[in-house]
Amino acid sequence: SYFTVHGINSKDMKGLYTVVLNSKLIVVQSLLEGFAKLFVIGHELFHALEHDCDEIRFFREHTGFKTSIYEEEANFFSVQLLKDYIEYHQDEVADLEIAEEIEKFI
Repeated sequence: SYFTVHGINSKDMKGLYTVVLNSKLIVVQSLLEGFAKLFVIGHELFHALEHDCDEIRFFREHTGFKTSIYEEEANFFSVQLLKDYIEYHQDEVADLEIAEEIEKFI
């Protein structure tokens, strides 16, 4: 299957990965720009490649299993994916939460 990237207009959610009618879908906050948007796409791409979204949703909603490890893995993947560009574009990231996540892994 293929990936489609769409924009959402939400300040609370930066992105998400889901499956709709057997198509993998990455949704990214439309307010993000430049490198921050690339970081979120890389983060969600990791979820699309490595995680079953239904399984993670089940763990999050019905067990005490912490899903934050999945978020850390996705952030690490995104930094590794974009590592050649970080030093040139890191100062452009206006979203402090994203900037902090990038700092953890460089």
